[in-house]
Amino acid sequence: MFNTLEQYRATAQFRTIKGLKIACWQDTLDESAKDKPHLLLLHGFPSATYDWHLLWPYLAKNFRCHAFDFLGFGLSQKPYGHRYTLVEQADIAQEYMRAEGITACVLLAHDYGVSVAQELLCRQVSSEFSVEQCTFLNGGLFPDQHRPLLMQRLLKSFLGPMLVQFMSRRTLNKSFTKIFGPKTPPSSQLIHDLWELLQINNGPNIIPALLQYIDERAIYASQWGEAMKTYQEKLAFINGVHDPISGKHMLEAFQAHCPKAQTKALNVGHYPQLEDANAVYLALKDIWRL
Repeated sequence: MFNTLEQYRATAQFRTIKGLKIACWQDTLDESAKDKPHLLLLHGFPSATYDWHLLWPYLAKNFRCHAFDFLGFGLSQKPYGHRYTLVEQADIAQEYMRAEGITACVLLAHDYGVSVAQELLCRQVSSEFSVEQCTFLNGGLFPDQHRPLLMQRLLKSFLGPMLVQFMSRRTLNKSFTKIFGPKTPPSSQLIHDLWELLQINNGPNIIPALLQYIDERAIYASQWGEAMKTYQEKLAFINGVHDPISGKHMLEAFQAHCPKAQTKALNVGHYPQLEDANAVYLALKDIWRL
């Protein structure tokens, strides 16, 4: 679909959802794609759908892939002063599926996106769509186990609006190097691309507002945890164990909470799909029985 940042930008389609401009991507509907199950990809913070560019070609062999940049991320609208919530992001996901006529889908979610997936799991009973399977990559599935970096905590605080003025490609590289695996560090090209994405539409200025999702996770922890327990046989967790934010400790918490769910441990960090896309795909093949 897109192998470079330039292709990612060139292939974006823009839709107005809830009165907001949202960047979307999907596989071209042709004879080979029309009978494939739908797969919705939900990206993480602070990046965008571009996170999936290495994994997308593998996934497209078996699914009709869909993705969008969350409000406030990537190429989507980034309104300043907006109250960003995970619940609203789930609303946007639901509206996208409704517009596409999707009544059943598989979810693949990372980081920020795992919380949106948890909210979608909760909505199955009262909505017109069903989640056939949901696989999480590293993310804060349990707020009490989530360990944000010091910089994230500071940016979320009252100091955030001031600190964003000092953000740079160098500070981004420093933060990402901390959360990638020791044998799979981020490349200079990846840092360049992620920094470029962050800069679009004055993205750094809304980072403090976006980071309020950390508190929102705590608010919904009980009902999201109950949904995971209820649907645990549909769930899987692929975990980069070297992630200091949501690595091995998060995997162990998930295994205790959802003993019937599938799990895979990988020798990477917080971004498995960027650190070792082939290993993630092999894990997905086993989980999804492709």
